[in-house]
Amino acid sequence: MSQDLGQMFSQMLGYAILAGSFSLKLPQIIKIAKAGSVDGVSELTTMMEIFIFSTSFFYGTVKGLPLETYGENGICGVQCVLMFLMIMYYTGKLFNPLRLGFLVALAVYSKAFLDGKFNGVLPQLPGDKVMYEWLFLSLIPIGALSKIPQIVAFFRQKSTGNAAFLTWFLGFGGSA
Repeated sequence: MSQDLGQMFSQMLGYAILAGSFSLKLPQIIKIAKAGSVDGVSELTTMMEIFIFSTSFFYGTVKGLPLETYGENGICGVQCVLMFLMIMYYTGKLFNPLRLGFLVALAVYSKAFLDGKFNGVLPQLPGDKVMYEWLFLSLIPIGALSKIPQIVAFFRQKSTGNAAFLTWFLGFGGSA
């Protein structure tokens, strides 16, 4: 009985996180839209977050995990893509080849991951983990490193610009 109660609580918490994930980047998106500017927002951090959230979402999908255990990553990933498009728009570089190339690479990566193209074992790496498991494990250091470009942008501009404190706070809380 207590195991059923614990499982129900865990599932409810998962759904609450899933619902709350809609608000993670929303304060940032609203602030950018109101200001009509992406000052203080690091493009590189946003790109790294897109990779992190996408890979987490694809990993959960490929592993067949319950949606409430990973679904927030898909929602946050879409919000990051929206922020990236806002960066492209507000910097006047909507058709920049490198930025468009990133979006094409993201689409190809997404399709390859979901089609099982990363299921092969990598012989040069220790253990018998398949490639998508190594990609998933890489998210911890990438996540930690992804904040550095944002911090550098703050120092260069001597301001947080249009970065939203609530977005950073929610991201930190979700990581704890």
